[in-house]
Amino acid sequence: GLAVDATGVMPNGEAFEGMDEFRAQLLKMDRQMARNLLEQFIVYATGAPPSFADRPFVEVTLDRLEPNGFRIKSMIHEVVASSIFRTK
Repeated sequence: GLAVDATGVMPNGEAFEGMDEFRAQLLKMDRQMARNLLEQFIVYATGAPPSFADRPFVEVTLDRLEPNGFRIKSMIHEVVASSIFRTK
């Protein structure tokens, strides 16, 4: 078959060539990746995406999760224990 073009440019403007460089770029964006995952957990848990009013919860939660490397188990616990989960 035809060769795969595995090059691209990240939203921050950094180019990558191949899967290894792409993975290295993603690893540098750990907070953004964690934010996306946290917001997806909120959608799954509540049935609705986080609103503008939920942004402080997201940022405070990310600040709390960052020292331990944004562990998924801790992230799920934060969502389930939150007022967002209990009130939406």
